[in-house]
Amino acid sequence: MDGGFEKIFQTKSYSGDNMVYCGECEKKTEATSKCEMVKFPHILILLLKRFDFDYYTMSDFKSDCCVAVPSEMTTNGKRYKVYGIVNHMGSLRGGHYTATVLFREDHTWYDCDDCNVTKAEEQLFAKTKTYNSRTAYLVVYRASEREPEELKEQQRTRRRVGEKDEPKKRRVHEYIKKSGEENIHDDALQPGKSSEIKRNTFLITVITVFLALIVILAMILTALSRN
Repeated sequence: MDGGFEKIFQTKSYSGDNMVYCGECEKKTEATSKCEMVKFPHILILLLKRFDFDYYTMSDFKSDCCVAVPSEMTTNGKRYKVYGIVNHMGSLRGGHYTATVLFREDHTWYDCDDCNVTKAEEQLFAKTKTYNSRTAYLVVYRASEREPEELKEQQRTRRRVGEKDEPKKRRVHEYIKKSGEENIHDDALQPGKSSEIKRNTFLITVITVFLALIVILAMILTALSRN
């Protein structure tokens, strides 16, 4: 399976009778093509080509060839470990699917057959690093460790979040330092006391305005009585 996976990313050349048609020059020309995985995923799913078309017999067929499934794969510096295999038993026109899955809690392989889940009689990769299978159809790998660049990005994200979540007390002290307002007490940094101070300030303002209106009304009444 390692060789098949690497073959996907090999450069293919098209020449002679196998040249491709160019839409711009409107004729067949030599060319090359290549597949590239720009970003390697955390979960890598490989589908084995069990079903194919035979150009000699001009018919579809299923391949039951034995495939060596590795317990680990390394590509582009990223290491993957297998944790699930989907199997297909049967022919091209009919068959049955099962799955063999590695449980993280006890590091044990389990066979999943419809609604039945049992401990696998043969624990995969217990003795060797490869598992030879004629039924493996889908192989699922998980990245065993995060990439250094990914860790760096997470650290940068934490620093950005930390800057946004700077304590309010520090920001208020900086404001006090800049504005010269030395009469602001640290109690104002507490949410409950801050609300109480605002409420008291509002009440004092209302009372002051009310008293001012009373004084003005008294002055008006006094002036009227003199007249």
